[in-house]
Amino acid sequence: MFEDLYEAFRTNKEYYYLGGILLVNDKSNMKIYDLVDGQQRFTTLWLLSVELGGRLKDFSVCDNQLRLLFSIRKRKAIF
Repeated sequence: MFEDLYEAFRTNKEYYYLGGILLVNDKSNMKIYDLVDGQQRFTTLWLLSVELGGRLKDFSVCDNQLRLLFSIRKRKAIF
């Protein structure tokens, strides 16, 4: 994946398709999303963004709660 991203960057591609990530609204709180498909791709991109400065923080946290969750894991944000 990193080689593909680098190649897209190096060749100055305007668009690059990584594949899909499927999210659904949590039934109890419409501001929270469950990550249904694309967990590995999402996790890899998330770790990359953390390393590059946490660029997803504004999107990932709402009202001091994580907006994206794995269905098997429920935790509060630690920010």
